[in-house]
Amino acid sequence: MVDTKQMSVDAALAHYTPIFQEYTEYHNAVMNDRDRERNFHPQYVIISPIAALSNRMRFLVAGVIYAIVTRRIVILSGFGAGYQAQFSDLFAPVIQVERNVATGSAYNVVLEQYEDMFCGDHLQHVKSIQTVRFHGYDFFVPELYLQPSFRQAYQAKLGRWDGEVFAYVYKHFFPYKLQLQSQIDEYVRSQFAGHYMVGMHIRSGGDFQEGMNEQDWSNYKLCADALIPPEERHRVRFFAAVDTQAARDKATSIWGDQNIVFFKNFLISDTPLGCQQAAIDQALVALCDLLVVTPASSFSETSALLSYRKPAFFTNIRHGLYWYNKDSPYWVGEACRTPQHMQMSQEPILKHRLQVSCQKDCDPVVLHELLD
Repeated sequence: MVDTKQMSVDAALAHYTPIFQEYTEYHNAVMNDRDRERNFHPQYVIISPIAALSNRMRFLVAGVIYAIVTRRIVILSGFGAGYQAQFSDLFAPVIQVERNVATGSAYNVVLEQYEDMFCGDHLQHVKSIQTVRFHGYDFFVPELYLQPSFRQAYQAKLGRWDGEVFAYVYKHFFPYKLQLQSQIDEYVRSQFAGHYMVGMHIRSGGDFQEGMNEQDWSNYKLCADALIPPEERHRVRFFAAVDTQAARDKATSIWGDQNIVFFKNFLISDTPLGCQQAAIDQALVALCDLLVVTPASSFSETSALLSYRKPAFFTNIRHGLYWYNKDSPYWVGEACRTPQHMQMSQEPILKHRLQVSCQKDCDPVVLHELLD
């Protein structure tokens, strides 16, 4: 069985790319055929994501993986509902996901209610159902992988489980629209070139449990300083994605305006332009050489995955660490060199949804395999 965890990134890409290309051709052929029902007899999966950008994208990526494994046509529904940007403001997808051609009544799966989907045999249950609709925000593929039938189908199509499949799917199917990618490329050329870049995502605002105190800020600096390779210190530059103007000002006071850079002027993600800037911030954090990020943040976790195995660490700040208790079955990290930071695992977005309510129908051996 193919095991991409044992491969280089280039080798893993070489494995996945033909699979993704074949699905792309099938998907678009169905979408472009006016007589698709007679010529293809397609089945569909409708993905209705909620919450902010990273939550929506990890849910959509899960839907694409589900579609590849189950040979369904993936349809994106309501991306802009409750969000301040449309999908087309951010991405130039290689598959036509926003044309809803699904027919028949949908079997609805709301991912706050796990029992019907993750216990028993989901694939057998929906085998004859033309349209399945998912509503939620989690990367739900690992839970389905606990089921023998889905795991067998997944392995036959993609190989042994590797959480980095998230990044390979995201980057292949959902490249940024040209307007955004051009800004990313230009910023890297002008600000990153010649430097060892430390990318930080600092979520400091009161919307995320408690705001940060002085010790939390100190831990970010301690973490970054401890992790920079000695041979790179002479050319270090920090890039920071933050959630408030006050956090920009504080980071500048800590690292110095000659040592830290930000993308353009600060914008809240309450307009399409603000949402575009958040997407660019995330891409830039992922392009840095070392990541120092916030625990229990989907933005941070997604940045770490999109970085393709670069060293990524979450800081020991008070909010969010309850997800990372080593005595918990949800543990996904391992202790690092100081108490101030912990290393993120290769699959940080698995963080807390892997324990389902009916373990008797799932495989505990595979559960531990996913958490290794």
